[in-house]
Amino acid sequence: MPLYRYKAIDQTGAIYKGSLQARCESDLPHLLQEQGLYLVKIKRKSSPLTALSVPAGMFRASDRDLEELCLHMAALDRAGITALEILESLRETSEQKFFKASLTTVIEAFRKGTSLADSFSLEPRLFDATFCSMVAAAEQMGALGATFDQLAQLFKWRYELKNHIWKSLRYPAVLTAMVIGLTVILMTWVIPQLEVFLRGMHQELPPLTRALMFISRHALVFLEVLAGTLGVVFLSMIGIRRLSHQGAIHLDRWLLCVPLTGRIFKKIALQRFLQIFVSLVDRGIPLLDSLKMAMENVRNLFIRQNLLRLHDEILKGTSFSQGWLALPLLEPLIGRLASTGENSGQFAQSLRHGIPFLRRDIEHLSQRLAAVLEPTLVLFLGGMMIWIAVAIFLPLYDQGMALE
Repeated sequence: MPLYRYKAIDQTGAIYKGSLQARCESDLPHLLQEQGLYLVKIKRKSSPLTALSVPAGMFRASDRDLEELCLHMAALDRAGITALEILESLRETSEQKFFKASLTTVIEAFRKGTSLADSFSLEPRLFDATFCSMVAAAEQMGALGATFDQLAQLFKWRYELKNHIWKSLRYPAVLTAMVIGLTVILMTWVIPQLEVFLRGMHQELPPLTRALMFISRHALVFLEVLAGTLGVVFLSMIGIRRLSHQGAIHLDRWLLCVPLTGRIFKKIALQRFLQIFVSLVDRGIPLLDSLKMAMENVRNLFIRQNLLRLHDEILKGTSFSQGWLALPLLEPLIGRLASTGENSGQFAQSLRHGIPFLRRDIEHLSQRLAAVLEPTLVLFLGGMMIWIAVAIFLPLYDQGMALE
């Protein structure tokens, strides 16, 4: 939807300026009246961001905001509060302009008689197809509270997972930045000054010292080559993903083969898929429809291709467990849980036990990755310091011996 820049006043005459999304210009006065404001001036906002096709993930609320929305909506059954009142309360308390504008769009549509799921679907950048499908199924069954409880748990898991991975990798990330910064300072500023001093001694420098001086003189060239190489690799990966679907699949498959990080990415994708798939099945949505909707939330194209094969095998009459075990995803526990659920008649409940299993694996692997990175960076930094110290003090030692 287009974005409009407005100028408005309230009943006391105070002036308010801001930006708001609306389907058309005529909807804006009514949207502002809902907030107790009266439109004075309006102008459609145009910028490079609005002129281009904006990716879906560029503007979106945090998982905390979405969890809060779902928890408030779950209060429908428990407190008898209407959905409209909850949405208006969330809009008033939200501090994010984009989230507030999106809720305004949802409220306006819901007030006109649109179903809750269809109202949410007007903001696809905030509420994806899976979210809207679960809400639609809940509206039909009259189980909005339980569904929003599940969605709140889903956003909570996602937030906690991101938080755990960030905590595990925060120290290695800071240490990496310090090592890179210190290396650049030493090679481009400290070593050149020491080179002037050492060459003023008018003696032959040891090979270790000459190697250090050579790297220092060409440090900027090395950095430019490294930055250029990384840039070419990054742009090549983007080009492959956009120009060739098969190339993007092979690239995503290669990313899953990277030691430690590949396994983390794979388990994150499978956990996200399993959470959504189980929630959809538990809400009474047919198995194949649930599989297809959950599949759309998997960003890795290689995993998505395998899940599409699973979908096709189920269409041919194969059970979910047999189709899963035939996939090269290397998570046989999920297949065994599915088989147990198929035999016991508790398919969703059985698969749900695989979610904490994948979560523990992700936490364990992220801790292992941090345990590998930290000593590696410390050893690199220590080795570089020893090399510089030896390269500097060797000529001084030789000079001292010559004077004796």
